Amino acid sequence: MHSQVSIIIPCYNAGERIRETLNSVLGQTYENWEAIVIDDCSTDHSVEIINSFVKEDPRIGLIINDENSGGPSIPRNLGIASAKGDLIAFLDSDDIWMPEKLEHQLQFMKEKNAWISSTSYELIDESGNSLGKAIHAQPVMDFNKYLRNTNIGFSSTVIMRELLKGVEFRKMPVAEDFPFWLDVFRKGYTMFGLTEVLTQYRVQKNSLSSNKLRSAKHIWKTYRTIEKFNLLRSLYYFNSYAFNAIKKRL
Repeated sequence: MHSQVSIIIPCYNAGERIRETLNSVLGQTYENWEAIVIDDCSTDHSVEIINSFVKEDPRIGLIINDENSGGPSIPRNLGIASAKGDLIAFLDSDDIWMPEKLEHQLQFMKEKNAWISSTSYELIDESGNSLGKAIHAQPVMDFNKYLRNTNIGFSSTVIMRELLKGVEFRKMPVAEDFPFWLDVFRKGYTMFGLTEVLTQYRVQKNSLSSNKLRSAKHIWKTYRTIEKFNLLRSLYYFNSYAFNAIKKRL
């Protein structure tokens, strides 16, 4: 029997991009999945688009948050709490999966006996055009490596739901995935990276610089206030993080 995958998709004012995202889910060659879309009180027509998919395929469900939470953390937590699958896959509302994404990734996890995995991903622009650059997944990622290099394509990740017991996304406006993965890796598990490009990550041109600066601030805050590293240790990890972040964009 093939394991069911619960796909967690937070959404806020995604507009037509949520249509592309959900179409990429419907196009998966691996069919034993459920998609849980959590709308964070969108003010555009996102809910209307999502509902059209809900009516089309019973594997797609919609949760509407009571109030806007200001970021994807609470919607993701709501989605995980509602998930029924043995595996959790994360997908942001403007990113896209290749048709063989789940099939190839789950086969890879079986071969590696892996509990967590990611894939390489391609950068696309706001219109969905390739930027001609692929970010390759790290072959192996663990707690110590992740402190120095946060290069994980979030929308490419799959994790056994069992590992998320006692782990939640902290409410942060950006970089919420950083402390989340640290909490997961702290349990002693390793993420294996599939070199095949199976995910497309959309780069938002207008917000790129400001988001990177905000992310850097929250990465630093994680070192100092969550991990409680001293100043020298925080500087060591932050310099490594900054170097790898710059290298990824070259």
